[in-house]
Amino acid sequence: MLFRYKGFDKNSNKISSTIEAGSIEEAKKLLTQSNILFSSVRKTKNKNFGFLSNLFKKEFTKKELSILSRDIGFYIKSGVTISQALKLASSQYSGDKKIKFFLQSVGVTVDEGKDFATALSSQNQIKLPDFYVKSIKASQNGGMLDKVLLELSQFISQQDKIQKKISNALAYPIFIIISAIVMVAFMLSFVVPKVIGIFEANKQELPTITKYVLNSSDFLGDYYIIIIFIIVALVLTTKYLNKISSKFRYNYDKYKLKLPLFGDIILLSELSRFSYMSALLIRSGMTLVETIKMSSHLIDNKVLAKIFDNSSKFIVQGGKLSSSLFNEKINVLPKSFIQAIALGEETSMLETVLSTQAMRYNEENGDKIDFMLSLLEPIMMLVVGSVIAIIVLAMMLPIFSINIGAI
Repeated sequence: MLFRYKGFDKNSNKISSTIEAGSIEEAKKLLTQSNILFSSVRKTKNKNFGFLSNLFKKEFTKKELSILSRDIGFYIKSGVTISQALKLASSQYSGDKKIKFFLQSVGVTVDEGKDFATALSSQNQIKLPDFYVKSIKASQNGGMLDKVLLELSQFISQQDKIQKKISNALAYPIFIIISAIVMVAFMLSFVVPKVIGIFEANKQELPTITKYVLNSSDFLGDYYIIIIFIIVALVLTTKYLNKISSKFRYNYDKYKLKLPLFGDIILLSELSRFSYMSALLIRSGMTLVETIKMSSHLIDNKVLAKIFDNSSKFIVQGGKLSSSLFNEKINVLPKSFIQAIALGEETSMLETVLSTQAMRYNEENGDKIDFMLSLLEPIMMLVVGSVIAIIVLAMMLPIFSINIGAI
């Protein structure tokens, strides 16, 4: 809920702003912890509606979440309680209201007797990744919160590096595309009218390719607003259906796994996360059934999550994990993964095998991403070059035909 408050800060400056909290009592407690002397606190309406509120909710950057997880993990590892760790972390972010109020909100819930995962889930200031909250929840049962926070920090940091690598790799192709769009717009706006004028003056018919380019230009010029609206509507509709329809989400995730190269990257990323968390939970002393069930909840892809959830039910009935995965109707898992699981079960070294698989898939996924980026730049250059070549050819053919006719 959103609350508007008025009062004075620690420097006696008059302030008026808003704060998000679960209740008015929590809002007052957060303001007090922030050294704000409030004169009034009242509930106000949130401007976002329905699922749009989640779509535009504030998020941590990967770097912020990684550093925050690392700091809290170190504090807990040093022996302090989670409540003390949150207060220590909050004191470090006095200049960052977003992180400070987040930590204070979570701290208030923890002080009320709730566990850390529940506090993260109940706060409504920051949208956290699902796998992050579920990892925290799973680790609490095994008493490995500090280790998981540090591991999550490292994992998120790696994801941040991959994202930056992709962004840097896309910078040059995007620059070329923007330059190409400007060039094409210039040609269609200034060169094409002059060519058309020459043909109209000579009463000659335009070549087919030139007509095609002109028709495409007219279509985009007349309907670009509708095209943009359709694209935005499709994106928002997809997000909405993913949120409210489990069947749509399942089929959508199934389709993503079938995509060339991208499907492999998604699969390896999910298997790496699953293997890592499963190994960690087994080390903490958790049973295999609980491990597989909890780890399956960390998987974003609903197809893979259902496969491992079915496996946990199969294990309860006395079966083996490898047998369940081998007999699964939807055959999307690598055979090498299932064989490694079977080997781990036979040798009673499943935790070691899962740790090895997590490292292997993480490295393999990095190689696939590098390969994808190495292909992406020349492909984009080829596409852009082809479009420009077609437009240039469409403009030059009429000129050549005039010159030939004159000869």
